[in-house]
Amino acid sequence: MNTYQTIFDKLKELLIKLFDDELNQFENGSHLTLGETGIWIEFDGYEFTIGHGLSHWHYNPERDDVDGAITMLINLLTKRIRITTYHKGNKEYKHKVEIELANSKFQEIGTTTIWFHPFWKKTITNTRFKEHLIDYSLIESDIIEIKSSSQNST
Repeated sequence: MNTYQTIFDKLKELLIKLFDDELNQFENGSHLTLGETGIWIEFDGYEFTIGHGLSHWHYNPERDDVDGAITMLINLLTKRIRITTYHKGNKEYKHKVEIELANSKFQEIGTTTIWFHPFWKKTITNTRFKEHLIDYSLIESDIIEIKSSSQNST
């Protein structure tokens, strides 16, 4: 079993512990969604994919540190998420998802755009926030243990 598989299994156990009633498992438990929050995580046997809605990041063991994947998921759970939608007329053409870090700084998860839209119409922007799902202090010891096991197995 590789390091990424071990870490995915530990993250899955944590999510089951925290959100058992809201956690949906697909593809033999390798794709997890967290209720209606839009947060999801997947492990295809080789790399992690962590996202919110269509926006997502891939974590590949050949070029990425597994701590980045752990941090991304924990930030999605413990920090506010800013979602900005862009409309032309009544057509949404762009959707941006960001995590609020300290001091009102944001880390972009991703931007989804469609090419076909009424470009001649005025752009209307709508921003909303989703509050954090859980306080970091409640899972800090679990996260330290997971990160420690990731460092011990590399």
